[in-house]
Formats: sequence, C-alpha cells, structure tokens
Amino acid sequence: MVDIRANKADSSGPALVGGLVYRVKEDCITVAVEEAPDEGLDQPLRLEKLANEVQLVDSVLMPVVQGTP
Repeated sequence: MVDIRANKADSSGPALVGGLVYRVKEDCITVAVEEAPDEGLDQPLRLEKLANEVQLVDSVLMPVVQGTP
C-alpha cells in the first residue's frame, strides 16, 4: 500500500491518491488505484510506503492468533 504525492508536497497533507504496488521493474513502478485524481498525475511524483503484506498480516491476524488457546 502506497500514497502517491506531488514530489514537493508536504508529507502531512493529503495524498493525491492511494493504491497498491502492482508491478516493479528496473525502470518503473506500476501502482493500481481505484480512481485517478481529477487533477491528473502529469507531474513529478513520489510514493510513500504505508504498509506491506507482512505488516498487514501481523496487525490483523496476530491479535486473533494470540487470543486463541
């Protein structure tokens, strides 16, 4: 999970859009988003990593596993 922000935007402000990293190649990263923002993405951008699969599993499933006898 990543947030896509304008390259020079403040990290405490809202992201342009969020999404999931779909594919990583040597020269590009493809992010799947539900809906592109109205202002478009034709500008220098940066990705901010929010979580990965392991972090999601740990935070969602571990309390359930730890609670079972």
